[in-house]
Parts: sequence; structure tokens; C-alpha cells
Amino acid sequence: MRESSDHFQEMAMAYGERIALEQSILMLEQLQNETNQKVMEVVFRVFAIDIVKTYSGFYLRHQAISAGAARTLMETQKQLVKEVARNVEPLLASLNVPHESLYVPIAKDYEKFYSSPNFGEVTNARM
Repeated sequence: MRESSDHFQEMAMAYGERIALEQSILMLEQLQNETNQKVMEVVFRVFAIDIVKTYSGFYLRHQAISAGAARTLMETQKQLVKEVARNVEPLLASLNVPHESLYVPIAKDYEKFYSSPNFGEVTNARM
């Protein structure tokens, strides 16, 4: 039962990832702004590489990718993440991510952060 359940969960995850990637491709085709299209393409490539990395053992065992390709995945993803980092502010703005949700209170003054219980609440959030 456990083995069958694992297979069903893996199949459902693979299906969800496939749908997400197909919708990403459709979204790219609909974008009018060339700069936005390039940024989002890099974001989607990072996501796709992460999926391949997650299942790289399976892909290698079934010879779907070569050992050389598997070795270059991490380096390629690092380069793409650096490219996304250059565009992070406009990307967050386009996704309507509020600045206060990016606030990390412990980063400012960890002694003050731990001096009293805050139960994970964000207070006086400022970037």
C-alpha cells in the first residue's frame, strides 16, 4: 500500500509540474513586453532546472540525460539565479508582492528580536 501510494503521489507531482511548465510557456507567448518576457523565461528555466535536478537520479538511471548534462545543471541554475537577482525589484513589483512581506525582523537586530516573545509577528515593517 505504501509503495503504491508513493507512486501515485509522484505521478501527481509530475503531472502538476508538467501543467505548471505548460502554463509558463503559454504565459510567455502572451507577454507583449520583450524585457518582461526575457525575465520570466529565466524564472521559468530556474524552475524547470530545479525539477530536473530533483529527479536527476531517475533521469540518469533511465538514461534520459547524460552524466555531463547532470553536472552542468547546478552551474546553469546558478547563472540563471544571478540573472533573476538583477531584476528582482521589478519582478516583485510585477507579482504585486508587498514590501512588508519581505521584512525579516531578525536581520536588523537579532538581540532585540530575541529579547521578547513576538510569536512570529511582523511589527513596524520597513525595508
